[in-house]
Amino acid sequence: MKKLLSIVVLAGAIITGAQAQTILSSNNQLLLPQFIVDGSTSGNRSPLVSYLGLTGLSASSTYRYFVGSTTNAATNPLSGTIPGNMVIINNGDVASYTTSKSFNNAGQYGEFTTDATGNYTGWFGLVPTSGGGGTVFAAGKTPYLYLQMSNTSLSGSSALLNIRALDAFTSLGNPGTAGTATLFYGSALFDGLSIGNEKFFALWDNVAGTGRPLAASWTEFDNLVIGTGVDTLVGTNTGTFSTYIPTNAVVQRIEFFDGSGISLGFATNDLGFTGTATSGTGIANGLNIGEVALVPEPSTYALLALSGAGLAAYRLRRRTRR
Repeated sequence: MKKLLSIVVLAGAIITGAQAQTILSSNNQLLLPQFIVDGSTSGNRSPLVSYLGLTGLSASSTYRYFVGSTTNAATNPLSGTIPGNMVIINNGDVASYTTSKSFNNAGQYGEFTTDATGNYTGWFGLVPTSGGGGTVFAAGKTPYLYLQMSNTSLSGSSALLNIRALDAFTSLGNPGTAGTATLFYGSALFDGLSIGNEKFFALWDNVAGTGRPLAASWTEFDNLVIGTGVDTLVGTNTGTFSTYIPTNAVVQRIEFFDGSGISLGFATNDLGFTGTATSGTGIANGLNIGEVALVPEPSTYALLALSGAGLAAYRLRRRTRR
């Protein structure tokens, strides 16, 4: 069964006090999108997710965290926050959306728990805004993803550690301007049923799904009020998905994952997915590709085929979950 796997490279000694900025290795950027948009217009904001492997933390410990992004590759704040709003994803579950960040106030920080070796692998959600006075997410800017983290037993409500992605995003600019970005959207089915809510997905410009994806987010924003223009255009039905891509990009692979990074299925198109051109409030370019039918990742399908009842049992389990 395909899973987004990290190659564990110790980031440093067990962290017990304020540290210098830590930079993720390329191996632990398991899924880091290439592109973001300028969120200066609140109605066309759209969340993105990254799947990261964190190592060298305190074992079996709970960390609180913020997600942010800035063009400053060397920042290491032990107080204050980095630009961008965040979607709180706790141990793989999309929980809520916040425009404020505080380690002291419930609902204004995310939380995860490390394993017995001090490692954690999971999803982190960012919503680009007009942060940094419009200088961070403007067209052509290349901001980095940051995690500001606090192990409350060690650092109280202060940031204990700042982790930066090795590679930067590229901003496409404000999607209200024609030709800057296209809202790529549709709905996904697996075995004739909706893929469901809070399933993470990524889009690639190649059939094999190699390299960094163009974009990544999750299905149906769980009634989180993030971008009202996006919600109006796309809808918030079960299994709907949407995210921004470059207007001239060709999407050849769409793949969905659960909260543990396990592949739930994918769809490919050698010529690129096509659909109906649309537009909406604050969104100059949209592309509605309609329904896509997903197939299992090959190794998953092979496991199911080991017994005659395998596929039927798999279908039953999926129906039971809904």
